[in-house]
Amino acid sequence: MDVHPSYLKFYMDYSLQVTAEIRDPIAAQGLILAVQELKEARRNKEKETTNWKGLKPIDNSWEPAAQFSKDIPVLLKPLAMTSNDRQFEEFITRRKNPKLSQKKATTKHKRPCVKMTDK
Repeated sequence: MDVHPSYLKFYMDYSLQVTAEIRDPIAAQGLILAVQELKEARRNKEKETTNWKGLKPIDNSWEPAAQFSKDIPVLLKPLAMTSNDRQFEEFITRRKNPKLSQKKATTKHKRPCVKMTDK
């Protein structure tokens, strides 16, 4: 049975083991999505959790904090202030003020990440 691709729907099941190999072609479709909310941050992977407008919570993803500090600093700053993580706050502050980021750090820290999710 032939079906036009526009009639196909994505199937989502929590029991599926979705790997990067499966997810990458879907992510590379060139869609521009709006961020609904930034949920949490982490330094070990340099990303933040992103809740995308119009997508389900299973589609939340970890995105680079460095990119969001350029694109949506209005959402990133409140997350940094409420994170109780001084290093994350400093990372965001340095990103917002390039003169501060030119200082050479005396210690090496991992870059932060932010998690975005739906409300």
